[in-house]
Amino acid sequence: MALRHRGPGQPTVATTLRQSSPACSLFSARVGHYYWQGRAQSKVLGPELASKHDRFDRSPGSRFLGGRRGAERQPWQKPRLACGSEHRPDGNIFEQLLAFGPLPTQQEVSDVLSAHLGAWHRNPKLATGVLSGLARSPFPLVAQQVLSSMLEGRVKSNVFHYSAVISACEKGGRWQLALSLLSAMPHRRVRPNGFSCSAAISACEKAGQWQLALALLNKMPEMEMIPDEFSFCAAISACSKGGKWQAALSLLHSMPEMRLQPVQISFNAAISACEKGGQWQLALSLLGSMPEMSLKPSEISYNAAISACEKRGQWKQALSLLSSMPGVSLVPDEFSCCAAISACEKASRWQVALQLFSSMPEMRVAHNEISCNAAISSCEKGGEWELALNLLSSMPEMRVTPDAISYGAGISACKEGGQWQLALGMLSGLNEMRLRTDEVGYSAAISACETGDQWQLAFKLLSMMPKSRVTPNAIGYSAAIGACGKGGQWQLALSLFSSMPAVDVTPHEISYVAAISTLEKGSQWQLALRLLSAMPTIRLAPPVTCFNAAILACMNCNRWQDIFRLVAEMEVLAVQPDNFSCGALVTECEQHGLMGSEVALQKLEEPTESRLNVFRLQRQPRLSPQSSLQP
Repeated sequence: MALRHRGPGQPTVATTLRQSSPACSLFSARVGHYYWQGRAQSKVLGPELASKHDRFDRSPGSRFLGGRRGAERQPWQKPRLACGSEHRPDGNIFEQLLAFGPLPTQQEVSDVLSAHLGAWHRNPKLATGVLSGLARSPFPLVAQQVLSSMLEGRVKSNVFHYSAVISACEKGGRWQLALSLLSAMPHRRVRPNGFSCSAAISACEKAGQWQLALALLNKMPEMEMIPDEFSFCAAISACSKGGKWQAALSLLHSMPEMRLQPVQISFNAAISACEKGGQWQLALSLLGSMPEMSLKPSEISYNAAISACEKRGQWKQALSLLSSMPGVSLVPDEFSCCAAISACEKASRWQVALQLFSSMPEMRVAHNEISCNAAISSCEKGGEWELALNLLSSMPEMRVTPDAISYGAGISACKEGGQWQLALGMLSGLNEMRLRTDEVGYSAAISACETGDQWQLAFKLLSMMPKSRVTPNAIGYSAAIGACGKGGQWQLALSLFSSMPAVDVTPHEISYVAAISTLEKGSQWQLALRLLSAMPTIRLAPPVTCFNAAILACMNCNRWQDIFRLVAEMEVLAVQPDNFSCGALVTECEQHGLMGSEVALQKLEEPTESRLNVFRLQRQPRLSPQSSLQP
């Protein structure tokens, strides 16, 4: 696949950015304005002060540096300090502080530091070494309490102390504390630098606070700091996690305007944002443009693009990307293969999914739960329930332990094959293995019972769900309603349907189809019409299957006038009748002498729309299109 060449219908990133929201364009223009304003201030201040204001360590969130796994420094490596020098933290102090765990008291920290504050007062760099070491630990509150002890002991704090504590908060998921420290710095006469702001943006990114991350990036020029590559990378990643692909692309597009070269991780974050937003074409465009920017895509780049194709069922593009990875010296991993298999599964290409699944050992990629679950689901969607169950049973041979999702996919396969006994056996086996069954597994088992005409078991399973601390969903209720309908229990089915709002389950189209079909089997045409007429009032568009069930109910009760009313209502709601709808009209017209011309009889052989036009002309003198659905 030649990624540099875009198809005729494939949008470019620049085209999409021009069509993106005004807020993104305004943000980009504002940041660009601050950039040039910052450059003007640098000329006024002079090179020394300008460099002082813009000096910071380029190690914050070192995961922004390479865009590949394992890029972060390991605990045994020396901490890199913002001042450019390197210090090992005092081992005795450092070990004592870490021994308190993540939640020490302020008094405990103060007792440890009491004998050292005098030395720190004379040489604040000693405190920098300790705080930098704590910044790499998972204990941000310890670092914050060390800073508090320093302030109480009147040790002069500087930007490097605050930056180290903010970095600790970023790694420990304490974004509120990171923002609080950043806002407190000016009150302590400490000017924030790029390191502290980038670490705070990264803390917001990890917590999914994309609005705050953008606000911080926007505020940096106001604090006489020019955002750099790492600030933008953190903000783009925050937008990616928030599903704001337009904002992520806007930030990426604005970097060259500020004379910043986008790095690999910024492209990876933007591709991931497109993946989450379902923009697979833009994801491919970004991937193809990386070599043009002298950037080599990584495994993460390809995996994000493959995942973008997977979410939209673009299985051919996903397989093309997967096969092109060795050509650019990249080795597909478990994520690459799993995303490609899942793309085939969503496109109902179970043969291709199984072929890719079988070729994973040849690619030296081990099977895992995700790949097995995707392969089982692909077989289930393809109606190959026996293959799905064979895969499930062979997972231990591949040294993969089946999880709840695996058994849920197996239960769904049993539903497709009408194997309700196997479905119930798997469901009970989950409880024996102490694997928590979710609503998907229960709903699949109820559907299997519906297929097997086991309405009592379907009703029992639905009743068991609250006792197993599983909240029933609309799919489970719909399957139980359909099972009761097949068993001639229309009263019970209607009771289940009526009880759905009481348990915070909103009926959807499938629920109404099941309920109306059940009422049709019970010859309850009045109730069927009432349910059908209620759907538009709750902003549900009745599908043609609902109308067909109501038409069949009217046919069984010789309510032929209501059939024409239903067809008229379909026209009002822009629901296209299918062959069943028109066939019902043919039958009623023949039985009631409405097929009076040879032309009308000839029209019966034409497509649905032409046949429907004849019936519209035939019924106009008899019924009004605005007739009510109420019996």
